Amino acid sequence: MKVTRAGTELVLTPIGLKILKVLMLQSPAVVDRGLIERAVWGDLPPDSDALRSHMYSLRKAVDKPFARPLIHTLHSAGFRLALDA
Repeated sequence: MKVTRAGTELVLTPIGLKILKVLMLQSPAVVDRGLIERAVWGDLPPDSDALRSHMYSLRKAVDKPFARPLIHTLHSAGFRLALDA
């Protein structure tokens, strides 16, 4: 699978790809943490805060090199993939 943004190929981990796929399929709706965790880890989510680490890495790849972020956190609601917050 190949992911690009503005003609630039993005290098993502397999889990990052799964998270991005969930966000893309639901965009521009807010996706709650539980839905993402079930999509990535099934019925056995990790004990640690692994999602936070993977979201950090995903943002670093998808948003950091560009002027406008696409991944937004809505506190107490979830995450959203959209051009504008």
